[in-house]
Amino acid sequence: MSQFDLTTTVGINSARMSLQANLDKTNEIRYAADQRKQWREISDYMELIMRRGGTKTYDDGSEIAVPKDEAAAYLEWVVWRSFLAIDSLKNQPGDVRSFRIDQDFFPVNTAPGKRPDLIAEFENFVIVGEVTLSDSSRQEAMEGEPVRRHVADLMQKYQKPVYGLFIANHVDTNTAEAFRTGIWYLKDDVEIQLTIVPFTLKQYKEIFVNMFKTNTASPEVLIHCIQACEQGRETFKAPAWKKEIDIRLRKYAEALVEMQK
Repeated sequence: MSQFDLTTTVGINSARMSLQANLDKTNEIRYAADQRKQWREISDYMELIMRRGGTKTYDDGSEIAVPKDEAAAYLEWVVWRSFLAIDSLKNQPGDVRSFRIDQDFFPVNTAPGKRPDLIAEFENFVIVGEVTLSDSSRQEAMEGEPVRRHVADLMQKYQKPVYGLFIANHVDTNTAEAFRTGIWYLKDDVEIQLTIVPFTLKQYKEIFVNMFKTNTASPEVLIHCIQACEQGRETFKAPAWKKEIDIRLRKYAEALVEMQK
Protein backbone atom coordinates (compact mmCIF):
# COMPACT_ATOMS: atom_id res chain seq x y z
CA MET A 1 0.00 0.00 0.00
CA SER A 2 3.05 2.27 0.17
CA GLN A 3 2.37 3.45 -3.39
CA PHE A 4 -0.92 5.07 -2.30
CA ASP A 5 -1.47 8.25 -0.29
CA LEU A 6 -3.85 7.00 2.40
CA THR A 7 -4.35 10.50 3.77
CA THR A 8 -6.61 11.46 0.85
CA THR A 9 -9.94 10.15 -0.39
CA VAL A 10 -8.51 9.62 -3.87
CA GLY A 11 -5.59 7.63 -2.51
CA ILE A 12 -7.82 5.48 -0.29
CA ASN A 13 -10.15 4.72 -3.22
CA SER A 14 -7.20 3.82 -5.43
CA ALA A 15 -5.87 1.49 -2.73
CA ARG A 16 -9.30 -0.11 -2.33
CA MET A 17 -9.63 -0.73 -6.07
CA SER A 18 -6.12 -2.20 -6.21
CA LEU A 19 -6.88 -4.57 -3.33
CA GLN A 20 -10.18 -5.58 -4.93
CA ALA A 21 -8.47 -6.30 -8.26
CA ASN A 22 -5.86 -8.48 -6.56
CA LEU A 23 -8.55 -10.27 -4.55
CA ASP A 24 -10.60 -10.94 -7.70
CA LYS A 25 -7.53 -12.33 -9.48
CA THR A 26 -6.68 -14.59 -6.54
CA ASN A 27 -10.26 -15.86 -6.30
CA GLU A 28 -10.30 -16.61 -10.03
CA ILE A 29 -7.08 -18.61 -9.72
CA ARG A 30 -8.70 -20.65 -6.93
CA TYR A 31 -11.82 -21.09 -9.04
CA ALA A 32 -9.69 -22.30 -11.96
CA ALA A 33 -7.90 -24.84 -9.77
CA ASP A 34 -11.27 -26.31 -8.74
CA GLN A 35 -12.57 -26.87 -12.29
CA ARG A 36 -10.92 -30.27 -12.74
CA LYS A 37 -13.29 -31.56 -10.04
CA GLN A 38 -16.27 -29.94 -11.77
CA TRP A 39 -16.07 -31.72 -15.12
CA ARG A 40 -19.49 -33.37 -14.73
CA GLU A 41 -21.16 -30.02 -14.10
CA ILE A 42 -19.29 -28.53 -17.06
CA SER A 43 -20.61 -31.37 -19.22
CA ASP A 44 -24.15 -30.75 -17.96
CA TYR A 45 -23.88 -27.07 -18.90
CA MET A 46 -22.80 -28.11 -22.40
CA GLU A 47 -25.92 -30.28 -22.64
CA LEU A 48 -28.14 -27.34 -21.68
CA ILE A 49 -26.44 -25.08 -24.22
CA MET A 50 -27.06 -27.67 -26.94
CA ARG A 51 -30.75 -27.19 -26.11
CA ARG A 52 -30.30 -23.38 -26.29
CA GLY A 53 -30.98 -23.01 -22.56
CA GLY A 54 -32.83 -24.67 -19.74
CA THR A 55 -32.42 -26.01 -16.22
CA LYS A 56 -31.05 -29.23 -14.72
CA THR A 57 -31.95 -30.29 -11.18
CA TYR A 58 -29.73 -32.69 -9.26
CA ASP A 59 -30.76 -35.33 -6.74
CA ASP A 60 -29.72 -33.10 -3.83
CA GLY A 61 -32.11 -30.38 -4.99
CA SER A 62 -29.43 -28.06 -6.38
CA GLU A 63 -29.75 -26.92 -9.95
CA ILE A 64 -27.89 -25.26 -12.79
CA ALA A 65 -29.43 -23.09 -15.48
CA VAL A 66 -28.62 -21.48 -18.79
CA PRO A 67 -30.91 -18.50 -19.57
CA LYS A 68 -32.10 -18.81 -23.16
CA ASP A 69 -31.19 -15.22 -24.00
CA GLU A 70 -27.68 -15.70 -22.56
CA ALA A 71 -26.84 -19.03 -24.18
CA ALA A 72 -24.16 -17.50 -26.42
CA ALA A 73 -22.31 -16.05 -23.43
CA TYR A 74 -22.63 -19.35 -21.56
CA LEU A 75 -21.14 -21.22 -24.52
CA GLU A 76 -17.95 -19.14 -24.33
CA TRP A 77 -17.99 -19.52 -20.54
CA VAL A 78 -18.36 -23.31 -20.51
CA VAL A 79 -15.58 -23.82 -23.06
CA TRP A 80 -13.40 -21.54 -20.89
CA ARG A 81 -14.22 -23.72 -17.88
CA SER A 82 -13.36 -26.83 -19.89
CA PHE A 83 -9.91 -25.40 -20.68
CA LEU A 84 -9.41 -24.64 -16.98
CA ALA A 85 -10.44 -28.21 -16.12
CA ILE A 86 -8.02 -29.70 -18.65
CA ASP A 87 -5.42 -27.63 -16.80
CA SER A 88 -1.67 -27.04 -17.45
CA LEU A 89 -2.31 -23.51 -18.71
CA LYS A 90 0.68 -21.18 -18.96
CA ASN A 91 -1.42 -18.00 -19.03
CA GLN A 92 -3.63 -16.78 -16.19
CA PRO A 93 -7.34 -17.80 -16.15
CA GLY A 94 -8.41 -14.20 -16.70
CA ASP A 95 -6.11 -13.91 -19.71
CA VAL A 96 -7.59 -17.01 -21.34
CA ARG A 97 -11.04 -15.43 -21.69
CA SER A 98 -12.08 -12.28 -23.56
CA PHE A 99 -15.49 -11.93 -21.88
CA ARG A 100 -16.22 -10.46 -18.45
CA ILE A 101 -17.44 -12.46 -15.45
CA ASP A 102 -19.25 -11.38 -12.28
CA GLN A 103 -18.17 -11.99 -8.68
CA ASP A 104 -19.72 -15.48 -8.82
CA PHE A 105 -17.72 -16.29 -11.98
CA PHE A 106 -20.74 -16.33 -14.30
CA PRO A 107 -20.51 -14.60 -17.71
CA VAL A 108 -21.59 -10.98 -17.97
CA ASN A 109 -21.39 -10.71 -21.76
CA THR A 110 -19.88 -12.31 -24.85
CA ALA A 111 -16.35 -11.56 -26.01
CA PRO A 112 -15.85 -8.45 -28.17
CA GLY A 113 -15.06 -9.04 -31.83
CA LYS A 114 -11.58 -7.55 -31.76
CA ARG A 115 -9.86 -10.63 -30.30
CA PRO A 116 -10.46 -14.39 -30.06
CA ASP A 117 -13.06 -15.66 -27.62
CA LEU A 118 -10.42 -17.76 -25.84
CA ILE A 119 -6.63 -18.02 -25.95
CA ALA A 120 -5.32 -21.05 -24.05
CA GLU A 121 -1.53 -21.14 -23.93
CA PHE A 122 0.11 -24.42 -22.96
CA GLU A 123 3.75 -25.44 -22.71
CA ASN A 124 4.23 -26.49 -26.33
CA PHE A 125 1.28 -24.97 -28.21
CA VAL A 126 -1.59 -22.49 -28.15
CA ILE A 127 -5.27 -23.27 -28.71
CA VAL A 128 -7.43 -20.42 -30.04
CA GLY A 129 -11.01 -21.13 -29.05
CA GLU A 130 -13.77 -19.59 -31.15
CA VAL A 131 -17.42 -20.42 -30.52
CA THR A 132 -20.81 -19.44 -31.90
CA LEU A 133 -24.47 -20.32 -31.57
CA SER A 134 -25.08 -19.19 -35.13
CA ASP A 135 -26.01 -22.16 -37.32
CA SER A 136 -27.47 -20.55 -40.41
CA SER A 137 -25.86 -19.98 -43.80
CA ARG A 138 -24.64 -16.66 -42.35
CA GLN A 139 -22.27 -18.54 -40.05
CA GLU A 140 -19.41 -18.49 -42.56
CA ALA A 141 -19.82 -14.76 -43.20
CA MET A 142 -19.87 -14.01 -39.48
CA GLU A 143 -17.11 -16.39 -38.36
CA GLY A 144 -14.98 -17.47 -41.32
CA GLU A 145 -12.85 -14.34 -41.74
CA PRO A 146 -12.50 -13.29 -38.06
CA VAL A 147 -11.54 -16.78 -36.87
CA ARG A 148 -8.88 -17.18 -39.55
CA ARG A 149 -7.56 -13.66 -38.93
CA HIS A 150 -7.31 -14.26 -35.18
CA VAL A 151 -5.40 -17.51 -35.66
CA ALA A 152 -3.09 -15.89 -38.22
CA ASP A 153 -2.39 -12.94 -35.89
CA LEU A 154 -1.47 -15.24 -33.01
CA MET A 155 0.78 -17.30 -35.24
CA GLN A 156 2.86 -14.14 -35.64
CA LYS A 157 2.91 -13.58 -31.87
CA TYR A 158 3.84 -17.01 -30.50
CA GLN A 159 7.00 -19.02 -31.16
CA LYS A 160 5.06 -22.26 -30.86
CA PRO A 161 2.31 -23.99 -32.90
CA VAL A 162 -1.10 -22.29 -32.86
CA TYR A 163 -4.25 -24.37 -33.39
CA GLY A 164 -7.73 -23.02 -33.99
CA LEU A 165 -10.67 -24.83 -32.40
CA PHE A 166 -14.09 -23.73 -33.71
CA ILE A 167 -17.13 -24.96 -31.78
CA ALA A 168 -20.80 -24.55 -32.74
CA ASN A 169 -24.02 -26.47 -32.19
CA HIS A 170 -24.07 -27.01 -35.94
CA VAL A 171 -21.11 -26.43 -38.27
CA ASP A 172 -22.24 -24.98 -41.58
CA THR A 173 -20.56 -26.68 -44.54
CA ASN A 174 -19.37 -23.36 -45.99
CA THR A 175 -17.71 -22.58 -42.66
CA ALA A 176 -16.02 -25.97 -42.69
CA GLU A 177 -14.77 -25.29 -46.22
CA ALA A 178 -13.20 -21.98 -45.15
CA PHE A 179 -11.29 -23.78 -42.40
CA ARG A 180 -10.48 -26.83 -44.53
CA THR A 181 -8.51 -24.80 -47.06
CA GLY A 182 -6.96 -22.81 -44.21
CA ILE A 183 -5.13 -20.27 -46.34
CA TRP A 184 -4.35 -16.76 -45.09
CA TYR A 185 -2.24 -14.01 -46.66
CA LEU A 186 -0.25 -11.58 -44.56
CA LYS A 187 0.09 -7.92 -45.53
CA ASP A 188 3.21 -8.63 -47.57
CA ASP A 189 1.32 -11.34 -49.52
CA VAL A 190 3.13 -14.15 -47.70
CA GLU A 191 0.88 -17.19 -47.63
CA ILE A 192 0.53 -19.11 -44.38
CA GLN A 193 -1.33 -22.34 -43.66
CA LEU A 194 -3.75 -22.28 -40.74
CA THR A 195 -4.83 -25.25 -38.66
CA ILE A 196 -8.47 -24.71 -37.67
CA VAL A 197 -10.73 -27.67 -36.97
CA PRO A 198 -14.52 -27.29 -36.55
CA PHE A 199 -16.25 -29.40 -33.88
CA THR A 200 -19.89 -29.46 -32.97
CA LEU A 201 -20.52 -28.85 -29.28
CA LYS A 202 -21.76 -32.44 -29.04
CA GLN A 203 -18.46 -33.72 -30.43
CA TYR A 204 -16.44 -31.51 -28.10
CA LYS A 205 -18.53 -32.61 -25.12
CA GLU A 206 -17.86 -36.27 -25.94
CA ILE A 207 -14.10 -35.62 -26.17
CA PHE A 208 -14.17 -33.71 -22.88
CA VAL A 209 -16.18 -36.34 -21.01
CA ASN A 210 -14.12 -39.24 -22.37
CA MET A 211 -10.89 -37.60 -21.22
CA PHE A 212 -12.12 -37.45 -17.64
CA LYS A 213 -13.85 -40.82 -17.62
CA THR A 214 -10.62 -42.46 -18.77
CA ASN A 215 -8.46 -40.29 -16.49
CA THR A 216 -6.49 -38.98 -19.47
CA ALA A 217 -7.50 -35.31 -19.37
CA SER A 218 -4.63 -33.21 -20.70
CA PRO A 219 -4.05 -30.57 -23.36
CA GLU A 220 -2.03 -33.14 -25.32
CA VAL A 221 -5.09 -35.37 -25.73
CA LEU A 222 -7.13 -32.46 -27.07
CA ILE A 223 -4.33 -31.54 -29.48
CA HIS A 224 -4.09 -35.14 -30.67
CA CYS A 225 -7.81 -34.99 -31.50
CA ILE A 226 -7.36 -31.75 -33.43
CA GLN A 227 -4.33 -33.12 -35.29
CA ALA A 228 -6.08 -36.38 -36.13
CA CYS A 229 -9.01 -34.47 -37.66
CA GLU A 230 -6.75 -32.02 -39.49
CA GLN A 231 -4.57 -34.59 -41.24
CA GLY A 232 -5.46 -35.21 -44.88
CA ARG A 233 -8.13 -32.51 -44.97
CA GLU A 234 -6.94 -31.44 -48.45
CA THR A 235 -8.14 -34.79 -49.83
CA PHE A 236 -11.76 -34.15 -48.79
CA LYS A 237 -14.50 -31.80 -49.80
CA ALA A 238 -16.12 -30.00 -46.87
CA PRO A 239 -19.15 -32.34 -46.49
CA ALA A 240 -16.89 -35.41 -46.46
CA TRP A 241 -14.43 -33.73 -44.09
CA LYS A 242 -17.19 -33.07 -41.56
CA LYS A 243 -18.14 -36.75 -41.65
CA GLU A 244 -14.49 -37.78 -41.38
CA ILE A 245 -14.03 -35.60 -38.29
CA ASP A 246 -16.90 -37.42 -36.60
CA ILE A 247 -15.47 -40.83 -37.52
CA ARG A 248 -11.98 -39.96 -36.29
CA LEU A 249 -13.23 -38.54 -33.01
CA ARG A 250 -15.21 -41.70 -32.32
CA LYS A 251 -12.16 -43.84 -33.07
CA TYR A 252 -10.04 -41.70 -30.78
CA ALA A 253 -12.60 -42.05 -27.99
CA GLU A 254 -12.57 -45.82 -28.41
CA ALA A 255 -8.77 -45.79 -28.28
CA LEU A 256 -8.83 -43.90 -24.98
CA VAL A 257 -11.13 -46.53 -23.49
CA GLU A 258 -8.93 -49.36 -24.76
CA MET A 259 -5.86 -47.75 -23.20
CA GLN A 260 -7.49 -47.99 -19.78
CA LYS A 261 -8.26 -51.72 -20.00
